[in-house]
Amino acid sequence: QGLFAPACSPQFSGMASPQTEDAEGDRLKAIRQQVEYYFCDANLSTDPFFRDLVLAGAEGWVDTDAFIYTCRRMQNLRVTCTDLASALVPSRDLETRTQLGQADICMSCQVRRLRPYLPTELQERTSGAKGKGSEKGGAKGSRKGSTSKGGRQMAQYEPWTPCGYYIAGYCRHGRRCNMQHSVQYALAIRHEWLNAGDAAAQETLREQAVQMLGAQCVSDELLFPRLFSRRLLLQHRASEGFPRPQRSQTRWGKRQSVQDVVVPDDDGGFDWERPNTNDDAVGPRSEMQADRPVGQDPLRYLLILDLEGKDEIIEFPVIVVDAVAGKELGRFQCYVRPVRLFEGQVLTPESPAIPFSTVLEEFDGWLRSTLGHGLQNMPSSTAFLTCGDWDCHHVHAQCGISCIPVPPAFGRWVNIKRSYAEFYGGEFRGMKSMLSRIGMLDRQGNVKHGFHHLGMHDVENIGRCLLHLLKAGGEVSVNGHRGGPRR
Repeated sequence: QGLFAPACSPQFSGMASPQTEDAEGDRLKAIRQQVEYYFCDANLSTDPFFRDLVLAGAEGWVDTDAFIYTCRRMQNLRVTCTDLASALVPSRDLETRTQLGQADICMSCQVRRLRPYLPTELQERTSGAKGKGSEKGGAKGSRKGSTSKGGRQMAQYEPWTPCGYYIAGYCRHGRRCNMQHSVQYALAIRHEWLNAGDAAAQETLREQAVQMLGAQCVSDELLFPRLFSRRLLLQHRASEGFPRPQRSQTRWGKRQSVQDVVVPDDDGGFDWERPNTNDDAVGPRSEMQADRPVGQDPLRYLLILDLEGKDEIIEFPVIVVDAVAGKELGRFQCYVRPVRLFEGQVLTPESPAIPFSTVLEEFDGWLRSTLGHGLQNMPSSTAFLTCGDWDCHHVHAQCGISCIPVPPAFGRWVNIKRSYAEFYGGEFRGMKSMLSRIGMLDRQGNVKHGFHHLGMHDVENIGRCLLHLLKAGGEVSVNGHRGGPRR
């Protein structure tokens, strides 16, 4: 059933004979089967027309006008948006949403898959690996599309990305590394990220990119404004376009009706809208709010963390978001010098990396100046937010390697993949699956903002996923603990 209104039924005048009803039923069945084929994995993997429609649509929605008047099979069946909405009512693979005009006439219809689509060659394949091992493993510097010994697709890195291992001190791939070995380039990205929106920082980054990669490459790869960071902000304004949908009982939606807001496709993944409520500062009450255990304080300050480095941490970026005000409060980033990983190697002389113990000290001081409390006395209203359980577990492991005590703040966290699964239904196995859900992948399945697997940019994209969830009426709560299952 459509999200905006019940799917329209074909209009008939007079009494229809059983033969006519059977013929119409067969026609609607043929429409449903054909449209389900258009949107199935097998067709999308070989059909660039429908693949581009699915990947370009906000939250996966596709206007039916884009294909019912151009595809020959649809023309032969003389399909209207009313026919299509009715035909897809029993579908287990697709859902529709419609806009009704006068006399409940179906004026427009959109359709999307119940399960998000990611191109096979770009999916994050994490099955069979603990935590983020397959994403953050020793593939740093490996060529795009490489596979592990077991044949599983490894993390893919764009060649324009700074090599995190080289910046942290040493890259075992040396000149064979497919990424950029330039500390100045990496620090320009870092400076621009820490000063998001600053014109001077943006110009410095652009100059460094041209110097490192060449003007032709920067232009051909459309690196700007893609690499420019933006402050995360959830604005309070009424949405435009389609009316707000009521969630249907699908893998995308909650079982009970919850108000949602449509995100324009060109919103950039930030500066989103929030539904109007009686309490504009907090937003709509969601099912997760109703289910919060008695006595548990709601989370207000979320420390978005996404570490880089498998064996030892090499990058530690954080963005602090005020979930009540709907905006970020500050950014922190340090490159980390491993304790054991680079033993016996000649280190990058200009590397800015510092020991993990020093990183935690600097972060604790920055956190105190930003929120008024540090890692040792973090209140229940503050928690780390990560894309999986791996990050906080890895902090515990790194503290053991560095022979330092583990700050209590890393004993509990929010796994946003679980939050997405609880609110929208279905399974979210990685960051790209969430970004696909909110329309933040391009037609090739790449992130629209920043470099994937660069910690700073990953943190910002996780922040976009968080604000989208808050905008939709969801609430995040602590769902990961030290000693719990890893995911």
